[in-house]
Amino acid sequence: MLEGKVNSDICFQPNQNFIGIKMPYIVATPNETVPITIRNLTDKNISLRKGTNLGTAVEIDDVLENQNPEQNSITSRQINKDGNHSKKTEEVCQNMPENLKDLFERSKENLNEKECIQLAQLLIKFKNTFSVNDLDIGHSTKIKHRIDTGTSEKNTLRFSKEKRMKRTPLGF
Repeated sequence: MLEGKVNSDICFQPNQNFIGIKMPYIVATPNETVPITIRNLTDKNISLRKGTNLGTAVEIDDVLENQNPEQNSITSRQINKDGNHSKKTEEVCQNMPENLKDLFERSKENLNEKECIQLAQLLIKFKNTFSVNDLDIGHSTKIKHRIDTGTSEKNTLRFSKEKRMKRTPLGF
């Protein structure tokens, strides 16, 4: 509860000493009740007693317009992950076949260095399971199987006059 008369806008600055609780900074006019949002960041219930000092309200004297808004801009840098992999990853990749290098480059995008090395070793170990081109995919004559079709000829269904199809009863 604020004591005294406030003539201009106020800025509420939350107390930072609470453990597990976060509150926002608030700018408000003096004639309104200001609700304060309190966020509990833990899994436990936190009780605040009546009269607990939640923060400080400071009267705002003057709002200064920023003459140069570019001063408030923030420049961020983007880090390219391709350069982060060490020489060890490159050494492992030298043994990789050409047809798997593109797969490796696309797959390592969100991996750290250790995972990249494991992926490269895995691809090299099972390099014979991947197709090199369209011509190495073919058919095999090693497995033969027979499909038993019963007594039917040429896999066609024949119905005799004695075995006509019947409608299914309603309660079936």
